[in-house]
Amino acid sequence: MPRQARFQPEWIWLAALVFIMSLHFWFPRVGAGLGGDTYSTTVNGKKAFYALMKMLSGDAVRSQEPLSSFAESLEPEATLCLLGPARYPSRSEWNGLLNWVSGGGRLVVAARPEEFEFSIDPLGIEITAIDSVERDKKSDEGGEVLVTQLGETVPAGLTWQSPAAIAPSDGSGETRTLVEWEGTVQAVARSYGAGEVTVVASDWVFSNESLATGSHDNSVLAVALLQADRPLGNIYFDESLNATGTPKVVGLLLVPPFRSLSVQLMIVLVLFGWWQSRRFGPLLPRTAAARHNIVDHTDALGILYYKTGDGTVVLQSYLRQLLTELGLTQSKGHEERVLAPIARRLGQSESSLRHLLAQSQRGADAGQISRKEAAALIRQLATLRRAAHRDYD
Repeated sequence: MPRQARFQPEWIWLAALVFIMSLHFWFPRVGAGLGGDTYSTTVNGKKAFYALMKMLSGDAVRSQEPLSSFAESLEPEATLCLLGPARYPSRSEWNGLLNWVSGGGRLVVAARPEEFEFSIDPLGIEITAIDSVERDKKSDEGGEVLVTQLGETVPAGLTWQSPAAIAPSDGSGETRTLVEWEGTVQAVARSYGAGEVTVVASDWVFSNESLATGSHDNSVLAVALLQADRPLGNIYFDESLNATGTPKVVGLLLVPPFRSLSVQLMIVLVLFGWWQSRRFGPLLPRTAAARHNIVDHTDALGILYYKTGDGTVVLQSYLRQLLTELGLTQSKGHEERVLAPIARRLGQSESSLRHLLAQSQRGADAGQISRKEAAALIRQLATLRRAAHRDYD
């Protein structure tokens, strides 16, 4: 059991590392807005249409590259689709796209349902809202879809949903109406230089819901809007506008441009956590508080007494210990038997030793004695104490 508990954290860190590394391959893409991009399988998504075009042309490609730089690298005969983007191109992006179209490119733009009003000023094309009452009435009745200039292969039984319509042209005669819905223009094509721009008032016809409606006749119309009067070539679906169209806090770290960096940072964090939680090398010895010897204790006590400036306590303690050690506290009236041998060893008289002990006792009983006087008496008592030992020289 202890062996299993010891190795369990290692497996947890390994599993976390494998999980994070797998985000490169299986983690779902974080889209923007209502999920209307070519990765989404929701009703508003365009994944079914992307798969259909990839099957028909074989050259359908998603692009995450910013439009400002991507338009410069597009080949003239390609088709670029902006189908309900989360944001519309900026003025500089429009200029770059139209510059590419003028060289022979084909641009297909479809408005998104939640913010459909926009205009392409250089082309004089503007999308406006349909009256809400009329829109609800058309949706309830189904509405008749009239398809013109898209060939005879487009079925007659089509459905359409749109909250907007394309405003009438400026009368230049260059705009061709492709789809009408109950008296409103829903799709137009406008020549621009050597290329062409197709504008659709709603991206619903390209959605997963539209392609799955009825007998799938809407899929034929959706393909025809891209093809028009020219064969299908390389088709590009822009996803950069979807990735940058809606503010995201955490999701922004998982979109394709930043996902690799985010995954690598998470791998570094997991490795750092594993490094901090794992012991490398042998166990360190258990720390134990160092025991101080009697000398350290004596030094500390001596410093304390020195700071107080009073030698009374020291003299009292030393004299009491000496008398106990010599046995003088139990030899009242017979002190000569203890002091006589000591006096002979010191070469002094017994009376001088008695006088030293009496003087020391008076200093200890005085209540206060200077350090200097206490030190002098203790030195003499230390000599007496040493002489009390039989091995005294």
